[in-house]
Amino acid sequence: MAASYPSSAKTFTTKSNATTSDASHINDVQVEITAIEQDLIAGLPVARGGTGAISLSANRVAHANAGGTALTGTAGLTFDGTTLAVPGQIAFPATQNASTDANTMDDYEEGTFTAGLSFGGGTTGITYAAGTTGASTYVKWGKNVIVAGYVELSSKGSSSGAAVITGLPFANEAANRAAYIGTYANFSGLTGSLIAQVDASGSGISLHQSGAAASGTVTDAAFTNTTYAFFSGFYRAAA
Repeated sequence: MAASYPSSAKTFTTKSNATTSDASHINDVQVEITAIEQDLIAGLPVARGGTGAISLSANRVAHANAGGTALTGTAGLTFDGTTLAVPGQIAFPATQNASTDANTMDDYEEGTFTAGLSFGGGTTGITYAAGTTGASTYVKWGKNVIVAGYVELSSKGSSSGAAVITGLPFANEAANRAAYIGTYANFSGLTGSLIAQVDASGSGISLHQSGAAASGTVTDAAFTNTTYAFFSGFYRAAA
């Protein structure tokens, strides 16, 4: 029989010697003992302060979540109070539980973002070729961020000024960080190699050219309506 507990403890009348006990009293005791035995065999239920678990692997702790579901101590399983991860995985919550301890890893996530371009901070009339949206990816662990992406214009628009790849998923911590421009094409008038850096305290990658007399910031003048570039970068997130 399944364990079934009364809402309050039973009260039994003290019997003296030679007094005949009512059969129901004996049955009540037997029912209580049977219920306890059933719980020990099947695992003490969460509602009674147990875990519901009946077995436990070595070096693992049985745990029950708030919903009353028992989590057994299977090797490799992790539990953060909400999420049960399969062996070989560590689950982090969707919202970072930030730690001030330098030795505590408090975040990991992967995702996509849409990179864009701005000229002098403006984006008037800029449009992008099909496939650019969501084509960039990132991985973040702790405060470290790696990005890799692609941006291709279908119109450069009418804004002018310094060129910046926009849309990085996290703001940079403070100092300029490393970025790399891979394959690129359909630029106009470049006199040096295209190089880049993640801007300090920002969410963009500024473009420059090197190895030429006109080395320096790349502006809208170097872009055409069909310019494209692949990029990657590594930086420290502000949070």
